[in-house]
Amino acid sequence: MENGLSILTVEDNPSDLFLLEHMIRASGLSLRHLYSTDRIREAYALLEAKEIDLVLLDLTLPDSFGIHSFIYLKPVVQKIPVIILTGLSDTNVALEAIKEGAQDYLVKGELTESLLAKAIQYSLERKRTLEHLRVSNERFNTVVKATNDAIWDWDLVTNNVFMVGDTYKQLFGYDWVDSDIPQDHWESILHPDDRARVLEKQAATIREGAVSKWEDEYRLRKRNGEYAHVHDRGYIMYSAEHRPVRMIGAIQDITLRKRAEEIVLKELAIQQRLKQQQITEVVLGAQERERFELGQELHDNINQILATCRLYLDVAIEEREPRLELLIKSRSNISMAIEEIRRLSKELITPSLNDLGLVQSIQELVRNIQMVGKMKIRLAISGLDENGLLPEQKINVYRIIQEQLNNILKHAEAHSVMIELTKEEEQIRLLVVDDGKGFDPKMRRDGVGISNIISRAELYNGKVDIDSAPGKGCRLEVILNSKALPTQA
Repeated sequence: MENGLSILTVEDNPSDLFLLEHMIRASGLSLRHLYSTDRIREAYALLEAKEIDLVLLDLTLPDSFGIHSFIYLKPVVQKIPVIILTGLSDTNVALEAIKEGAQDYLVKGELTESLLAKAIQYSLERKRTLEHLRVSNERFNTVVKATNDAIWDWDLVTNNVFMVGDTYKQLFGYDWVDSDIPQDHWESILHPDDRARVLEKQAATIREGAVSKWEDEYRLRKRNGEYAHVHDRGYIMYSAEHRPVRMIGAIQDITLRKRAEEIVLKELAIQQRLKQQQITEVVLGAQERERFELGQELHDNINQILATCRLYLDVAIEEREPRLELLIKSRSNISMAIEEIRRLSKELITPSLNDLGLVQSIQELVRNIQMVGKMKIRLAISGLDENGLLPEQKINVYRIIQEQLNNILKHAEAHSVMIELTKEEEQIRLLVVDDGKGFDPKMRRDGVGISNIISRAELYNGKVDIDSAPGKGCRLEVILNSKALPTQA
């Protein structure tokens, strides 16, 4: 229409046609073409063949009469505005044509140039607006089908809820398609355990008016009695006075996703139980090993020392020579037994860290190992505020260091060990590096030392990193969260 309008007049009265075309030309409207015909069939053919912007239609024609004239043209004027031309006696028919989709009607005897120009301009604008609305509705309906969500429109003033399209029926089985639903329907099908929470959250969101969006997850009873898990969200619209007036939203069925999440959670729970069983087996195995080693130590070492001591004392009691020498040897053996028992006690009994402190206990542990003289140990501790640690956390750190040093003594054949213990913000970092023979971390090992260290670290949401290889020594790094509480099995 940039180069003017193309108008088709369908009129069989020559005088009326002459007057109408004169008014069109005199109206000031920009014209490109002015077509005319007196037959409805010719009008249909012209509308198919030409680019026509507006139709002026007389309902009384030689080959058609009344409302049938407009209905005949409807297939080819879906996007073209039609103005009905009628006499005073035919206004009811004209109104009927408007109900069928015509844009306006004009009474021939009352026509003026300005009235005709305004009617044409208004009809073109109304048709353009309706076309835009039709396209928007088509797009909206396409989106509704594409999202597979049940779209709803809630009038907060009248409390009417309109269900758009048929997705609500497809998802939940209720027979409301492009129609209002009963006002109490939605509340009645909420799961009893979810109802109070969902209604309160929704009402609070609307009432407070601080945000324009509401969303929630809950269970909705379907028509067949089953409950579906849904994700519901809505956009709140407010009046100029900031009063909530309308809410448009969409309900998405997330039942499959929820079931998948439940399966994953069950699998994780099973894995956690299996892991806990493995940890328990390792701990029990370690306890049995400690008992076995303790029994061996008592039988093969301390028991033999005390048995020899008893023999010496028996001889001395019977006053056999040399009595004094036997008593001296007995005292020496008793002292040896006491030292052995003290050594075993230190290995079995947790040190009183509240009395000695963590740092001093670690230093004492290092000194005791260095006394053996098998390897050199360099200890560096920085940034560690013991007052901020729980007693259980101190014991955990001590036991990890003790466990790794025992591993090195038993297996590594190391000459030197470096221990670094630092704390930065909420992280406790322990690094133990040795120059021993190393091992392949991927290979299965019969010992439980590394497993114990990993279990202790995981107890406080920590992590363990082991870097080792045959002939390359071992680097053990443990990161603990000083704020974490022990996890429950």
